[in-house]
Amino acid sequence: MEPKTLELFALHAPVLELALRGAVIYLLLFVLFHFVVRHQAVSLGITEMVALVLIADATQNFMAGEATSLAESAILAGAMIASHLLVRFAYALRHRLLRRRRNRRAIA
Repeated sequence: MEPKTLELFALHAPVLELALRGAVIYLLLFVLFHFVVRHQAVSLGITEMVALVLIADATQNFMAGEATSLAESAILAGAMIASHLLVRFAYALRHRLLRRRRNRRAIA
C-alpha cells in the first residue's frame, strides 16, 4: 500500500479516548433529546434518532476530509452504536421488570 493509503488507517488519538468521547456525546444528546424533544418525532424512537444523527456526524468528518483517519471515525461510530445498544437493552430490561411487577400485582 502507498504511504497515503496507510495514513487513512493510522490512529492519532487513543482508542479509549475516542470510544469515551463517542459514548459520552451519545448519552448527553440522548438525555437532552429525551427531555427537550419529548417524543415529538413519532416515526423514529428517540434512541434511533440520536444514533442516526451521531453516526452521520462521526462519519461525515471522515468523508469531508476533516478527520485524521478512517479508523478514528470507525471507532467513534462503533462507540455510538454500542451506546445505542446499551440504552435499548436498558429500556427492554426496564419494560420486562415493569411487566413482571404488574403481573405480580394482578395475581395477588
